[in-house]
Amino acid sequence: MKYTLGIAVLISVAIVSFWAGVGSVEAPEPETIETQAPFRDGVYLGFIHYAGSDSISFDDAIWLSGKEGQDHAIERGLCTEETRTDCLPNDYIIKNADEKDEELSVSADAKIVMQTYDAGEFGIMDKEISLDEFAHLLNDKGSHWNKLPYNVTIHGGKVVKIEEIYIP
Repeated sequence: MKYTLGIAVLISVAIVSFWAGVGSVEAPEPETIETQAPFRDGVYLGFIHYAGSDSISFDDAIWLSGKEGQDHAIERGLCTEETRTDCLPNDYIIKNADEKDEELSVSADAKIVMQTYDAGEFGIMDKEISLDEFAHLLNDKGSHWNKLPYNVTIHGGKVVKIEEIYIP
């Protein structure tokens, strides 16, 4: 009985999978979506090299882990095939999509969330700051803030949220 039920489930899954794919268009690879400018509504990973009163200079990137991350690290000469499994200590690498900054408009009421800005005895936690405060931190070339990755949320053609990505 269990054997017959298992076969029936497998056949059902195969039929549904077949019909779900009929007439559908294959989605583009994620890298294609993440690296297209102008940016559409969505959340993008990248680096912010400059922040002004109503815009940022944004360089999109791609977070790679596992085999994809290892392959990219080998391509960049950061490790070899022999050291593949040990070359990414936290199993990720950030690939710079195109090394080209895009100027993005920032909404006047954009939410800026930092995770390590006020890290202390309570550890890593979200802290909302103003765009002016963020620009002051980011534009200080002697600080580390312009070297960190951020998630940038775009809605209606404007940046509505900037969020620091904590990397231990």
